[in-house]
Amino acid sequence: MSTSTAPERVSWTVLFSSLALFTIVGNFLSIAVFLNNSRLRRMRTSLLLINLAIADLLVGSVAVPMYMVFQWPESAIARDFTFITSYDAIDLLTGFASIFSLSAIGLERMFSVFSPHRHRATGKVPYYAAVMVCWLLSSLQVLLRILKAHKIVELTVFFYNMMFALSFAFVVMLVTYTAVWYKVRARQLELSDRGRSSRLSVERERRLILTLAIVTGFFLVTWLPFHLLNISLFFCVQCRQQTAINFIHAIKLLHYSNSFVNLIIYSCRFPDFRRTLCQFFGKTRRVDPDTQSNVLGHMSFLNTNNRSPPVEMDEGIPISSYSARIQSSGHC
Repeated sequence: MSTSTAPERVSWTVLFSSLALFTIVGNFLSIAVFLNNSRLRRMRTSLLLINLAIADLLVGSVAVPMYMVFQWPESAIARDFTFITSYDAIDLLTGFASIFSLSAIGLERMFSVFSPHRHRATGKVPYYAAVMVCWLLSSLQVLLRILKAHKIVELTVFFYNMMFALSFAFVVMLVTYTAVWYKVRARQLELSDRGRSSRLSVERERRLILTLAIVTGFFLVTWLPFHLLNISLFFCVQCRQQTAINFIHAIKLLHYSNSFVNLIIYSCRFPDFRRTLCQFFGKTRRVDPDTQSNVLGHMSFLNTNNRSPPVEMDEGIPISSYSARIQSSGHC
């Protein structure tokens, strides 16, 4: 495998540093918006969104800076066993926490659409439990990585467990959002037959479907290449020797970028989120009441009186650069 030249390393360091800065600032602002906006703060789904923002914030503030060290594989710290193990543990913890949070949000949204009355009666305890489960499952991946580092479990055990968890999260995301999409689409067609009085509801469903496409699309574009790269590097010995290190860095940069795009999605799809964000910078902006009501998630198209926002969310996203980083640093 070819190594990067010094100018290429500097370029990658600048790119990863910029991404880390934008990710930290963006997710910090996301958390601040949810905590300072009383309407968003009262919504139960905000617990899952804040948890996602925290995981993404840790990705930008800890995982990405540590990964940049491997741009300089000759350095002592890049070869240090404790640092390598610590990086893999943090990368796994924050990445899986992000992707499990996205999966939890998808399940919660599907529950709100298919069982609106039960969803409306649900308290906050299940939401706190979901947050705990996300971090517990992520910690399990970290534990297996540490046990693998000390040769207590085999590499194959760790790898297959990691790939199963990630693949499961992929399936959950696709199934939940596809199910919600079909449910909303069916409701949209039903409302379309009722004439002009239902145009507002039809527009709300259209916005919701578009948001579903944005969330799922960003998730697949940023995560799927990295998932496939890990699989190919594990099973294909020849691929490990022929894959360019710059290609691995590009895939990893794309993977980490998922932790930043959440703010963009919030700003574009949440008028109330955007209004609060503008207030932080001393700006005010008029928000159309109908649009605000739609985005805040009363979900009138299903008559749920839901107190949490609709499926207009990010996602972030979420794992360890285990296979990719091994190739660039020469450790296993």
